[in-house]
Amino acid sequence: MKKYQKLLAERVGEGCDVREHYRPFLAQSRIKVDHVHWHLLLRRNKDEVFREVQEKERGLFRKLAERDLDRIKKQLL
Repeated sequence: MKKYQKLLAERVGEGCDVREHYRPFLAQSRIKVDHVHWHLLLRRNKDEVFREVQEKERGLFRKLAERDLDRIKKQLL
């Protein structure tokens, strides 16, 4: 994966997003078979995906209140 990510960035675009899908909540069927696979998504600096995500991320990455941080820490331990 690293090899192809580097090749894509050097020859086609400026970089890649790497995604892995894991969906145990979906039952296996004729269409869905449990397996691991990766996606290399070609990206360019400030492309359409970047602009859309920047707009939506503003509210997602706000600073959490101490009580919320404490609650999350307890859930992870």
